[in-house]
Amino acid sequence: IEAPDVTADDELNIRTVSGDVECGAKGKADDVEIDTVSGRVSLTLAMKVKLRVNTTSGNVKVYARVSLSKAEFNSVSGALELGLPSGTGFDAKLRSVSGSVSTDFSTKVENSHYIAGDGSVKIEAASISGNIKISAMSVNN
Repeated sequence: IEAPDVTADDELNIRTVSGDVECGAKGKADDVEIDTVSGRVSLTLAMKVKLRVNTTSGNVKVYARVSLSKAEFNSVSGALELGLPSGTGFDAKLRSVSGSVSTDFSTKVENSHYIAGDGSVKIEAASISGNIKISAMSVNN
């Protein structure tokens, strides 16, 4: 499914079992939720939202053109990537049993918390074997 220009004024829910989804979203929605079993999801957000992502083995990439209010990711074996505007401050609790955890941001690491800047955006990401990455994006990406 390709939906490059979705306007969401209440909430946005993306659910897939084995299909791939590529979506661009804007509007006034406060909540965005993604649930996938084995499909790939690529979502570009142009609104400040609370984001929830659950995946079994599907890879999920979310690119936030504006800062998020909060983000929660859970994965069994799917890779998770969150792109945030460079300069975004966040406090991210990142845990993966056998996958890698990385970020492009300059962070201070305390236990499993990766803190960048003012730590204002709260992020939690947990995976059994999937990789977790927080990428820095320029506004033009």
